[in-house]
Amino acid sequence: MAEKKELGEIIKTARSRKGLSQQKLADFLYVSRDKISSWENGRSEPVYSEILKLSEVLEVPVASFFPEDDGKVLENQKIDVSSQIKQIDWKISSVESISRRLEEAETAKEKRTGVIWRLSSCVLLTVICFWVPVAGIALSLVVIPSLSKDSPPVLLHSVTIGMASMIGLFILLFWNH
Repeated sequence: MAEKKELGEIIKTARSRKGLSQQKLADFLYVSRDKISSWENGRSEPVYSEILKLSEVLEVPVASFFPEDDGKVLENQKIDVSSQIKQIDWKISSVESISRRLEEAETAKEKRTGVIWRLSSCVLLTVICFWVPVAGIALSLVVIPSLSKDSPPVLLHSVTIGMASMIGLFILLFWNH
């Protein structure tokens, strides 16, 4: 494995050649300036994903960060990549879980809306079905005494009230069953 100091020197040289300050490089990589300083002074090393970003920003090949490392640095970084893949998989499963919960909530909302609509319809029909016969009976109590017994409209009125009452009762009993 390359020494930390050697890797730090490689980063510092590439940064200087590109004409970037530590702060500017840190801004490009979305890390702190202290982290760049720590890499350049050999106190820590960038992880593989950071080396990929360094390679892109500094326009140097990734291999230049690993001079004669016998593949050991890359082997160590494979572990880091595996853990990053696991983190990404976990995030994807979290997003899928949230998506499922949102779909379930939407379905429940649709069901509630349907129930509220049916309940409102039943209440409205119940009120209508109750008041049509009551209004018919009240009307007959007012109108029938004022008519003569031989008057044909009385018979028609009575039949109409009876049918309206039966239809109202039928709707009330058998609606939505």
